[in-house]
Amino acid sequence: MKKLFSIVSLVLVCLFSAKAQDFPKAEVFGGYSYLRADGANLNGWNASVSGNLNSWFGLVADFSGHYDSASTRSEFTFPGFPGIPPFPGSSTIVRSETSAHTFLAGPRFSYRKIEQITPFAHVLLGASRRHVESEVDFGVLGRTFFSSNSTAFAAALGGGLDVALSKNIALRVVQADYLPTRSFGSFRSNGRVSMGLVFRFGNK
Repeated sequence: MKKLFSIVSLVLVCLFSAKAQDFPKAEVFGGYSYLRADGANLNGWNASVSGNLNSWFGLVADFSGHYDSASTRSEFTFPGFPGIPPFPGSSTIVRSETSAHTFLAGPRFSYRKIEQITPFAHVLLGASRRHVESEVDFGVLGRTFFSSNSTAFAAALGGGLDVALSKNIALRVVQADYLPTRSFGSFRSNGRVSMGLVFRFGNK
């Protein structure tokens, strides 16, 4: 009986160990990302590296960069006066470039009991860095250049859905985050949506 009990115990330990290892030890994600910030549409990338401590809990480091550029042109015509020919017209061109980067980390919670599909949620904290450049060209009157940077608190509250394509590759169909940040001295509510490929390592 003692030998039988020992054998059964050993088998159970092996089974539970195998079950506990039935998840990727690490995951690397990269893909396209869209950011809606202050009424502007920014496009860019999102990447993350995660280490899973068990089948449902892991730690994530998340990075993203989003960019936007715009240019507007305004024409001004100066009226003439009696006996004086009109002044030549002038135009003002405003060019602006915006970049927003985030550096976040925190826990991720995954549900892996559905074959091929892994929904997850995360709470990430960190910092955001925003850079804005503006150039105003007044034509014959010259031009003016502005540049400013802001680094402050940021967070990402959200989750997503991964669909397995193979044992080691999955498609992140969507990752949606509420992305509050603080930049240039004010609180800003942003939304981020990402999608791409997930590479899994150490999957048993």
